[in-house]
Amino acid sequence: MNLPVKNICQCQLVSKSWQTMIADSEFNHMVCQRNCPVSIFVKYVDFPQTVCIIHYSSDTSYSVEEFDLPSGFKEILGSCYGLICLGDEEQQKLLFLNPFTRWIQIIQELGDTSGNYGFGYDLTIEDFKLVKLLDNFSAPYDTRRVMIYSMKDHCWREKSYESWQFKLDPSAANFVADKLYWRGFLLKTPQQQVVEEDVLITFNICSETFGRVRLPEELCGRYVTFGVIENKLSACLSAQDISIWFLNDDQFQRSITLANYKANLHCLVRPLYLRGNTIFLLRAKRKITKYNITEDSKVQILGFNKTPVSLQALGFGLMSEPKARMEAIGFVQSLFPLVCQRNGKHDDEPSKEISKRRKLCPC
Repeated sequence: MNLPVKNICQCQLVSKSWQTMIADSEFNHMVCQRNCPVSIFVKYVDFPQTVCIIHYSSDTSYSVEEFDLPSGFKEILGSCYGLICLGDEEQQKLLFLNPFTRWIQIIQELGDTSGNYGFGYDLTIEDFKLVKLLDNFSAPYDTRRVMIYSMKDHCWREKSYESWQFKLDPSAANFVADKLYWRGFLLKTPQQQVVEEDVLITFNICSETFGRVRLPEELCGRYVTFGVIENKLSACLSAQDISIWFLNDDQFQRSITLANYKANLHCLVRPLYLRGNTIFLLRAKRKITKYNITEDSKVQILGFNKTPVSLQALGFGLMSEPKARMEAIGFVQSLFPLVCQRNGKHDDEPSKEISKRRKLCPC
């Protein structure tokens, strides 16, 4: 199976048996596992309609594909099996996007309560779930309210959890192996006494239960960002150099050190993905950096034109007057949500699509 996702989609027209095979969940998982995350989804925070995908075909060549989204969706809330979730806080709307098939779905946010998001896939019922941990303004102190959206059922539901009270960093969760991960700390009393600093709060997307992972002492109280590299949760520590840690069996281990990467102690660097001996990082929401681990001395920076409407790639070199902030996330080529659409309760609902440089508004 070496066909690109777009070509596989076209094969649905061959026959009903091919269509059934392509819609099968096992087939979709095989496609996702075959396609390692060799693409980066980039969104300009200050220009919400501007979106592009960076495709890397080798260590030295890449291409940039651009298209428009409905306006207002500024925040990346998560990526899972090739789907990306974006949020529009002002209009209280959420957008699901498959960048390769150009499928989109826009849903209404439930209520006006703020919270922390996580986006994942439940293998047991073949359903994408968006999880929102509500801020605890009105609930009892020792109760945590959680809203869960089912893409298959097209509805929200609420659950409450006792004895789970914590504060989280504002960033969205990372999804790895059935679990969502947020950085935060647990609380003990209404006076908000800290019990355990620098933990990762976890939420199992299948069993819908909470858990926690302790951070090693080297990462506690430091400038650390988290990402997903090679299907593992990674932590990126910005200190005198850049170090990448991987989570194995609920314990972080230091794996990669970028000794000659000139890090700013107050400049967060987020890991995007690893390809061979090259790692890609988002630096200060302004630059995407390509670092060769083997050479340990060569840093190349991928920049874009300051006018995000055109998004003409400048190539490898310093950015020209960097004024636009970027959010970026790695993702795989995927056929989803074909499985959810055909196995769910709303098979007759048409999906929404977007095309290059074509502006669409929410229906």
